[in-house]
Parts: sequence; structure tokens; C-alpha cells
Amino acid sequence: MHRTYRKMKKIFFLLNLILIGHLSAGPEEAVKEFFEDFNNEDIFAINKNSDSPFIYIMGKNAVLEEKYSDAINFNGLKKDGWSYSKINTSKVLYNDDDTSMVQVNFSRFDKDNEIILTSDVTYLLVNKDGNWRLKGGFSPNLTTLGND
Repeated sequence: MHRTYRKMKKIFFLLNLILIGHLSAGPEEAVKEFFEDFNNEDIFAINKNSDSPFIYIMGKNAVLEEKYSDAINFNGLKKDGWSYSKINTSKVLYNDDDTSMVQVNFSRFDKDNEIILTSDVTYLLVNKDGNWRLKGGFSPNLTTLGND
């Protein structure tokens, strides 16, 4: 019986390690997932992985929406030539248990894989129930969200 107990304890420990590794993605990973959801135009996942309300400050312009999906227009982005976006670099600027800031340099590409925009954005993330969610984005230049 003691031997069975030790085996069960080891199995439980290993399962916990595996689950914790999958459930507790950090803020930088959350931003990467957000870009994947964005490229897939997955509105449901974008809203699930962002917090409400969402604020985006681009230069001197501010956009405040109840949901991130209210701020983005994929058809408008495609009209401007967008096909997908790719993170070039990312760096965590600040991180505690509740908030984080991640600086990202990214590029937007057209259907021919040509860069149509390269920009910097700093994302503010909040930790809600163990999940990192985008709360806002700050960019020094005016980056279209497809609503122009």
C-alpha cells in the first residue's frame, strides 16, 4: 500500500507540473497568442484574450472600446493590403502578479509576403483569474486598425 501511495504521489506531481506549464502562460506568450488569433481573424479568441474596456493609444489618437473587436476592422486592413502580422521582437518591460507591459516590434505583410508596415507597440496586460489579457496598447505612431 505504501508503494502504491508513493507511485500515485509521483503521478500526481507530474500531472501538476504538466498542467501548470500549460495553464500559466506568461504575458509575452499571451501577446504571441494574441497575434495568432489576430492573424486567424478569430474575434471570439481575441475578445477572450483581451480585457474590457480596451484602450489603444496611437500617437495622439485614442480609441476606447468595450471589446477589442469593436476597434478592429479586418476588411479595412485587407483593403489596405494586410494579409498577416508577425512579431519581430518582444520584451517584457514590467511584470508583477497583476500587471505586465510587453514591448513588441511587429510587421504587417501583404499577400506577397512584402512588408507594408513595421511598428512598435507596448501592450498593457492584466492577470485575470490566472490568465493574462491585453488591456491596452500604446504606439508612438498612428497605426491603422482598418477603420480609416
